[in-house]
Amino acid sequence: DIDQMPKKSPRIAAWTKKILQHADQVIAVGEKLKEDVVHDFEVEESKVHVVSMGVDPEVFHVRPQEIARETLQLSKEATILLYVGNVIRAKGIIELIEAYELARKENEQLLLYIVGSQKDTSFVQEVQALIQEKQLEEGIHLVGPQPQKTLARWMAAADVFVLPSYHEGFGLVALEAMAVGTPVVGSNVGGLPYLLANDAGILVEPQNSQSLAKGIEQALSRPEERYTEAKSEIVKKHSYGTIAQELLAIYEATKRQL
Repeated sequence: DIDQMPKKSPRIAAWTKKILQHADQVIAVGEKLKEDVVHDFEVEESKVHVVSMGVDPEVFHVRPQEIARETLQLSKEATILLYVGNVIRAKGIIELIEAYELARKENEQLLLYIVGSQKDTSFVQEVQALIQEKQLEEGIHLVGPQPQKTLARWMAAADVFVLPSYHEGFGLVALEAMAVGTPVVGSNVGGLPYLLANDAGILVEPQNSQSLAKGIEQALSRPEERYTEAKSEIVKKHSYGTIAQELLAIYEATKRQL
């Protein structure tokens, strides 16, 4: 994790730089990470390639919202916000709760589901305490980690997918939500500005609950934009088949150089 790991000590930073510089080819999952590899670790740009982790179209694809909600036993009348990922501070969970509180003033039927690993128990307790303090227990629900196929249903069931991270190398879950057709609101950090470019999603300021609330309200006011050409093009670009061809081309080029 070149975003965080090299910052732990000068020794780790030096080893990271050495490994990257001695590699025949370097693959970064996003444009921002490529920039970091080239500029922060002084790696020759010609051998740094951007290839995302890709989305599996057989799992993440457009499906009826009504059926997804029925399968998950969710309210058909409610407006649903969804976050998927680790429940940790750096993912912007505190700001998400604050933004939900603001957005709920405009929509009393708004619900927030936070789906993902809860291994950071002390932070999870802090989140639960904040929810109780703000008296939002009926609106915010913490759900544990789910298998991919179930996650795809959660994304289909949601009205808006939210990823308010402080930093994000690529943002795979945002891509998966786009593949399902769900509008995405994400922080303007890391790989998300590239992924959500050309109105494929809505970008908001990181660590800013008011900006996040406005982004959520903007997404909710445009329900007709669940399925757009911009999103389809990005999903196609990052599908497993396309990614596999890009990786094969890099491997073949490397073999020829050896």
